[in-house]
Amino acid sequence: MSERILITRHAAERYIERVKPGLTIDQATRELRALVLIDEPHPEPPDWKADEIREEGELFMEPCDGIAFAVRGRSLMTVLTRAGTDSKTAERRRQRKARNRAKKQSRRRKSHDKYGLPRGRTDEWRQDV
Repeated sequence: MSERILITRHAAERYIERVKPGLTIDQATRELRALVLIDEPHPEPPDWKADEIREEGELFMEPCDGIAFAVRGRSLMTVLTRAGTDSKTAERRRQRKARNRAKKQSRRRKSHDKYGLPRGRTDEWRQDV
């Protein structure tokens, strides 16, 4: 490989979460450093990720079947797996998203009327109709 790929902490954490639970961050980083030597970054995602939206400038590496890396610039940003994430992680993510949606809806209800207009401007809007 012509350029050295930097391993982000996030990538090491995702490697532990999705591939090898039980490793320390240092152990995961060492394994990732070895794996990035196997493949070169390229613009095409693995077949099993091709239908998902990706960020501009994102490159991919697939050092072994079922495991891929998303690379941006010279940094390994995250670890992707064909299997996705384990059920506990997926459930935590669903719960977190549900909490965030509820908070957002709650804030919207307090600051907007039933028509979705900011409170205080409703009367002005209705007079114009």
